[in-house]
Amino acid sequence: MERRNGTPAVLHRLSAGAPREGRLVRVCRPLSAALVLGSAQRESDADLDNCREARVPVVRRRSGGGAVLVAPGAQLWVDVFVPRGDELFVQDVSASFLWLGEAWAEAIDGVAPPTGPGGASGEVDGIGRACVHRGAPVVSELSARLCFLGAVPGEVFVAGRKVVGCSQRRDRDGAWFHTMALLEQEPARLTALMSFPPAEREEATRLLDAAEGIVRGGRGVVGPLEAALLEALAHR
Repeated sequence: MERRNGTPAVLHRLSAGAPREGRLVRVCRPLSAALVLGSAQRESDADLDNCREARVPVVRRRSGGGAVLVAPGAQLWVDVFVPRGDELFVQDVSASFLWLGEAWAEAIDGVAPPTGPGGASGEVDGIGRACVHRGAPVVSELSARLCFLGAVPGEVFVAGRKVVGCSQRRDRDGAWFHTMALLEQEPARLTALMSFPPAEREEATRLLDAAEGIVRGGRGVVGPLEAALLEALAHR
């Protein structure tokens, strides 16, 4: 396990190759903001003029999925590497995130348990507990451009709101999993950096505001959440 600080571009370059041996869990702490595009996205998905004006660089990660906005303290970003042949390396790509999503859900509920009426701890008809998405991928034209508008098996939701996004890249050495829990929500700031027509930008902002989640407790739980996640991963 390691912790790394750096710009988002530097942090993504760290996962260019495999570690020398074994599993790796890396907690990434960005020192600046960036709009991060998925590996298959076109650069034209970003509004480069708006990004320059906002002084937010555009960075590309090596795994798939849609764009995310990262900034210091606004998320808990954890990358995991699992070598081929390891018992945690699942050949079925659609199921390969499930164990990792379960660790995230356990950590979220351990640090910020669901709240019932009057603030009492406990779930109400299942609402409020962190759940791992196990169904078919949920995709749309917008989710191909914005990560938190879609769903793949292994991602984590609370009351229907996505709180942990996941993407992966595989090669002959193993699999890199890029995971991120949002602690702060800024849909309008994100969509302003994307090249949407005005009506589409408004719709994307509305959908993100309804779907994009914040881990209970926001920035105040980043330390305990990190510790809980590392413990949950150690158990697995």
